[in-house]
Amino acid sequence: MFNNQKGITLLELLIVILIIVILAAISIPAWRNIQPTLDLNGSVRELITDLRYAQQLAIAEQIIYGVRFDFEENKYQIIKYKKTNGITEEIIKTKWLPPGINLEQVDNFSQAQFIPYGSVIERGEVHLVNIQNKIKTINIRPSGFVKVY
Repeated sequence: MFNNQKGITLLELLIVILIIVILAAISIPAWRNIQPTLDLNGSVRELITDLRYAQQLAIAEQIIYGVRFDFEENKYQIIKYKKTNGITEEIIKTKWLPPGINLEQVDNFSQAQFIPYGSVIERGEVHLVNIQNKIKTINIRPSGFVKVY
């Protein structure tokens, strides 16, 4: 008679564990290499989303909204400009960039102000740079169109 045992042997289990360890040893350094690029892409997407949000608020509320860049503290703020006895500001949101991602100024451009038609008062560019010195340029055109290079 044959003895039909169902299950796996200890040797088969050890081989599977060994394969998993080898794959992990190969993939962890590759993941660490690609992580700064993933962080940069995420930060760029988030900044573009906030720029478009400020633009939509300006159109919806028919007042000036802006995104002010603070290059020293590596952050930006969404600002609402209200007119009462001159121009006053209300900070809507403050966003610090994650460690390893730096905000760099281009041509003295420090803020994007969106008027009620959705266009900007002044066009400009900002750079986001990661620790591998990969650069993403965010271009804000006079029409209010935001593009990444």
